[in-house]
Amino acid sequence: MIFMTSLMNPALASNILFIISFMTVQPTRKLVASCEQTDKDPLWVYMDVPDLGPRHNWTTFEICQIKVAYFYGVVIASPPAGILSEWLGPKNTICFPLLFAGIINVLSPHGAKWGWGVPFACRFIVGLSSGTVYPALQCFVGKWAPPNERGKFLNAFMGDAIGTAVVWVMIQYTAPLFGWHWTFYILSILIGIHCTAFWFLTSNEPEDHRYITVEEIEYIRSWKVSIDKEDKEFPPFKDIVTSSECWAATILQFGSLWGVNLQLLLVPIFINQFMGIMAHDSVLIAILPHITRFCSGIFFGNLSDFIRTREMGSNTLMSKILVVFSHIIPTMILMSLGSVKCNTVASILLLIFSNVFTAASVGTNLRAPTDLSPNFAGIIYLWFGSAEIQPWNTKEGRRQIPRW
Repeated sequence: MIFMTSLMNPALASNILFIISFMTVQPTRKLVASCEQTDKDPLWVYMDVPDLGPRHNWTTFEICQIKVAYFYGVVIASPPAGILSEWLGPKNTICFPLLFAGIINVLSPHGAKWGWGVPFACRFIVGLSSGTVYPALQCFVGKWAPPNERGKFLNAFMGDAIGTAVVWVMIQYTAPLFGWHWTFYILSILIGIHCTAFWFLTSNEPEDHRYITVEEIEYIRSWKVSIDKEDKEFPPFKDIVTSSECWAATILQFGSLWGVNLQLLLVPIFINQFMGIMAHDSVLIAILPHITRFCSGIFFGNLSDFIRTREMGSNTLMSKILVVFSHIIPTMILMSLGSVKCNTVASILLLIFSNVFTAASVGTNLRAPTDLSPNFAGIIYLWFGSAEIQPWNTKEGRRQIPRW
């Protein structure tokens, strides 16, 4: 259920990034991609614009605002989400907001005819609702995962990579068949099915689960730290705010999401505008880095559990080693992306390896809240920033390597 929730949430975040080109008026000609330009070829090429439904004449600024409206909501919703997940339970904090986000998602295509402000508002509300999910998932892990098995639980957080890949493929094949409206409907239907299953298959506490065995409860109790109700009602905010470990984890989370969202928002544009690979030809290229990040997350999650089980080092030492893989190496790879210029194979390989190493975050910033305090993991997670990369940082027509 953690995996499926991690899959559905980023699908809501990324669907508009791919659909927006079908929703808006597109030019009948465009600049030749930088990697395809020669002295003899014309600078402009003409292209067909498919009829996938009504198109809206929005400006570049308005399109960018619609794209990032979701992330505005996430930034606002994340702080109270940690507190709500501790007080109301992670089950309620995930199921109802996610279901509400799915309902609002259905309204987005219908509101588009009233102007760009309606889709913007819908995306903002979806972000507000979805922003409660990840703090609540951290709360879930804190209540259910034994210390030596947290890496396996956190592997499920890599479902966001699969969610991005799934929604990309779904849009590329369903929009031409049924129109771009149906990409919203199908996603909301899947979210409704997931929330129904989530409600019946999960519980806030292991002791309350309808299908758990006595042996499993005893196993979880053997490691679970007990706190009384009063402690839950009054989280140690002063200790959290003044903790250097919490701030270090926050900085790591900021850096990790910066890189992940950079690739989520800008890599499709880079592939299309600079390298000249059209969207329908680049589906595999676009989703391959996300798939490899998921597979790599399984490896690093189990590696962190192995180190913990064998007592090969402290949590601090393990985090310091893994942060080299999760943050430093991906940074160096992304910085070197411009040096390969128009070498398509080298560019794709660099993107893949960057995602492979980024997945080591399951042993660093994703694991930090539950390692620091399993009982208040959701509240600790509220301090984590979103580090969103805004699309307007890359203006239309900037196709040169120095710009990228």
